[in-house]
Amino acid sequence: MANRSKKTVLSARVSAYAKSCLDVLSAIQQQSQPELIEELLDEALYAKHISPPAFIQPGKLRMGEGGNFVVLLGELMQALWTERQELFKLRLHLVEPTALSERDQVITGTVFQNLDMFGGRDELFDKKAREMIVDSPAIPRVDLALVTLYWPLLTDYARFLANNSIKLSFPDFVDMLRKSGELDEIYDVL
Repeated sequence: MANRSKKTVLSARVSAYAKSCLDVLSAIQQQSQPELIEELLDEALYAKHISPPAFIQPGKLRMGEGGNFVVLLGELMQALWTERQELFKLRLHLVEPTALSERDQVITGTVFQNLDMFGGRDELFDKKAREMIVDSPAIPRVDLALVTLYWPLLTDYARFLANNSIKLSFPDFVDMLRKSGELDEIYDVL
């Protein structure tokens, strides 16, 4: 089980049966429920094989059932995960976009479709991630500070697209907000 110094709260509604099973398993294994949940999640991630996503190092591929190459989801998560959620989601978008919610696909897709705004010098994959991900010129560099600054506005843009029949580009969305006076001064960077 990974040692994580920072914890986050997980709240979930489960059936009474599942809660009782968690209580019993936790007592039998003499573990706290959070420890047990993390252990079970790690076991599930390392038991799950997925089709190889984009940019995977050939040495990380395994032969799956039916002779198809697969990747362990646990290994992929260990390589891609970072506490910087914007960076984690950008990485997922490039490697396995279907692992993102629809809203996050729109947000990250908007960043990559607007590299004239968000492009920069920051590499998306660090040394740890490079153990799993190939170095490719197809992987863009971004300005992570700018992406982080604009993340709330990108979220508003994704929400706008989901709730309106009007399909605006992100620059047009920013211009619309600027003209209406609804854009914070912090976003005058673009």
